[in-house]
Amino acid sequence: MSDEKVINAYLENNSIRTTAKEFCLSPQKVRRILINSGIYKTDISLVIRDAYADGQSIEKIAEALKITVKAVNSYLPYAHGDYDGNSRTTKWRRKPSL
Repeated sequence: MSDEKVINAYLENNSIRTTAKEFCLSPQKVRRILINSGIYKTDISLVIRDAYADGQSIEKIAEALKITVKAVNSYLPYAHGDYDGNSRTTKWRRKPSL
């Protein structure tokens, strides 16, 4: 299973849950694949992305949005590698501190 297959399935069915079931993945893993590819964008994902890119800590973002640290992490790109181990994903780059 490759990220590309997951992405294509999502684009066909437009459902994270359906895609997750199809590939026996958690919905969070499917969402991260979509976030990494730039396909998945919601209001909260964009707020989290921008705050993180501005250098805010995950804890501060969670506090400001009144959500858990785990929830914030679920909207950040996966930084260790893709799920089938063939390539590494890219990290979001933070803006330099002034």
